Amino acid sequence: MSESSNRAPSRSPRDTVSQYHEDLARFRRRRSIALATGIACTVVSVLLVAMGASLLLGSMTSFPGAYIAQRHSPGEDGSITLQEPGRYVITKDKGEVPSCSVSAADGQAVSVGVESVPHSDKVVPAFDANPGSYTVTCDGGQSRVVVFAQSDLDLVFNGWSSLMLRSLPFILLGIAFFIAGRYAARAIAPERLRPVIPS
Repeated sequence: MSESSNRAPSRSPRDTVSQYHEDLARFRRRRSIALATGIACTVVSVLLVAMGASLLLGSMTSFPGAYIAQRHSPGEDGSITLQEPGRYVITKDKGEVPSCSVSAADGQAVSVGVESVPHSDKVVPAFDANPGSYTVTCDGGQSRVVVFAQSDLDLVFNGWSSLMLRSLPFILLGIAFFIAGRYAARAIAPERLRPVIPS
């Protein structure tokens, strides 16, 4: 068998140009996907960072956390009206939290337990409630006594630092999405896949 018969048939210039255009079309599709991926990750990143920034800016308010959360003050007669079901805690603006009892509108006693304050060894009285009217009676009176939703306990006692800690996951996740978007775009359509113009 002659040496010429072992050689692969040479491609015509027309075939070479046609293959180049096919490869270029595929590369352009990959670039479009990469661009869409990058834009999507950037949009999500901006939204997450914006949410984190809003929480962070909100934490810089001059108002104490106890005034940011929704508060219910029993007053002298001890009456409060709760709009949402859930667990509520009893605190005091200044001084030690007194021992308190809670009763429903029909006079039936409500079980009072305790909740631990986040990042602290303190505990405060707590009770479960449905929407309605309640009476909170504390030893020594209800002066400066307030009732909060249990979910606001961290905010009430730890103030702006609590909000700042809540903002960090959003900011860090936003940065991660931005970096991941840039990496993914480069991985989807790296320059090494760009077809070379035939000579």
